[in-house]
Amino acid sequence: MRNRSALAAFLLAPSLLLAAPATQPTVSPSPATKTPADGAWTRADFKAAVCGYASPVPVTFAFPSGFFARDPQRGPKVGCFWGIPDDLNRALADPKGAHFEQLASGLIWIRVPENMSFDKATGKFSDEKKLIENLIGSGVQNPRVAHRTFAGDHPALVVTGRTPAGSHAYLVYLAHGIDDRVVVINFRPPTIETPADEVLWNKFLDSIEAAKSAKP
Repeated sequence: MRNRSALAAFLLAPSLLLAAPATQPTVSPSPATKTPADGAWTRADFKAAVCGYASPVPVTFAFPSGFFARDPQRGPKVGCFWGIPDDLNRALADPKGAHFEQLASGLIWIRVPENMSFDKATGKFSDEKKLIENLIGSGVQNPRVAHRTFAGDHPALVVTGRTPAGSHAYLVYLAHGIDDRVVVINFRPPTIETPADEVLWNKFLDSIEAAKSAKP
């Protein structure tokens, strides 16, 4: 049940309340003149990407054009948000929670989960066998879970599907590589979805690589 609840929070809920509910932002997103997948992407090291909430490892990420990091100062369980300033302002306007209902370009959300770990001895993530079952139980439609290795030696589970409302769900659990810790990266697509969202997600995944100093 713990994993099922966590997956529901990540993939289904339009908002994540961290305390008592408060009035949600009512500003409508402005139409983007171009997709964030266009233009030059910004590369960040692991520490910057997670806003310092996990021990650094020699991995780098690239973030879409116009995306900036925002740390709401709510600890590793809430973590770090990347997006355009307007989306960050709307999503994090409520000091008690994050809201994802009104996004023009989408957000990339990185945090340290409590409910997932990686066992180097078995090469498996915790409760991996039940993941599809938990996704279906959470209401995710057509869930897909794929194994992938990033930056040479960082195993990952890439999760996709659709929420009951029909929006796409994009998630990756990335093993730390040096211990059993995991970071989870969730792409919350724009409120008005387009095929460019999947392009952005795949480009982000492809951008995860070993830091240059760590390459042979």
